[in-house]
Amino acid sequence: MLIIAVHLYISVQGQSNHILWFDEPATFFEESLVLGNGKMGASVFSGISTEKIFLNDATFWSGEPVNTMMNPEAYKNIPEIREALANENYKLADELYKKVQGSFSESYAPIGTLHINFNHGKTVKGYNRELNISNAVAKAQYQVGKATYGREYFVSHPEQVMAMQYTSDVSSSLGFKIEFESEMKYEVSNDRETMIINGYAPYHAEPIYNDVPNPVLFDKNRGTRFTTLIKITDTDGKIKFSNKGLSLSKASKATVLVSIATSFNGFDKNPATEGKDNRVIASNQLREALLKNYQEIKERHIKDYQSLFNRVTLDLGETGAPNLPTDERLMRYAKGEEDKNLETLYFQFGRYLLISSSRTTRGACQFTRYMEPVC
Repeated sequence: MLIIAVHLYISVQGQSNHILWFDEPATFFEESLVLGNGKMGASVFSGISTEKIFLNDATFWSGEPVNTMMNPEAYKNIPEIREALANENYKLADELYKKVQGSFSESYAPIGTLHINFNHGKTVKGYNRELNISNAVAKAQYQVGKATYGREYFVSHPEQVMAMQYTSDVSSSLGFKIEFESEMKYEVSNDRETMIINGYAPYHAEPIYNDVPNPVLFDKNRGTRFTTLIKITDTDGKIKFSNKGLSLSKASKATVLVSIATSFNGFDKNPATEGKDNRVIASNQLREALLKNYQEIKERHIKDYQSLFNRVTLDLGETGAPNLPTDERLMRYAKGEEDKNLETLYFQFGRYLLISSSRTTRGACQFTRYMEPVC
């Protein structure tokens, strides 16, 4: 059985220095497994009957262009700030520093949440979910009845899509429904082949520390636009569309691709009237990804990611720590118990997060040192 093989592998290898794994689904965001390609991000919860995936994009913010010369006299306050710091008067320095700041920079906004509702039961055996930071791939495995289900996730930098693969070792036992929700304004449609979500961010979001009557303002003619496309491919099951989403039934395998694009076109361009064509960009990304099968997309993703991750290795020596889920390892370590591989994992996890969250993007916009996009 797949589940047994996974646990045997972990037991033989001892505590991993590159895999975070858990024996139950995530309940809170902090427990989810995070994936990204530097632009698109996803947080995977791996629930049993319902999978929840938070989606975001680095260029999706509230707001519109502002006057970049809003505080031209700011530099004149620097000598006084330096003097306060030299005198260790940090309270004064903090107050003076406000004089060199501009206006509020608006808010980073979530694209939305995918809900994947599975048709199987809730009683499971052998549950395991993991994130392998050596190849930036997340997995979940479990048994329901006689069927063993597998899930695999990654966000590709070369293809600029999120790829998911679902499997079952019992014929026709795999089925699910995909729906989308968001705090943004959006509409769901389809072209009988792809689930299509188009929406937009607020044109203004007041900082949380300001108590105002209407802190978040939407206007259909203002704000950054977004498009999310979702397509099921490479399946032996039946695909069906509805007004809210799409569903799969009587399958044993399926690949799901997610493409996201926004209209962001630089700090000085109005994203509603001068923005990039998010619909065309998302469509092009999905079309290019569909030219390859899942395994090809995965291999290109791993090769690309490892070209950065494999630049650094860390070996702290032998460890006698027992084989435990990552959350239990952390609690054990907090009590002062030895776990050298956990220390290595912690170090490498920081590198994983940096690679996954802050890379420039191929096929979309790359950013200069001044955060100006070159597209």
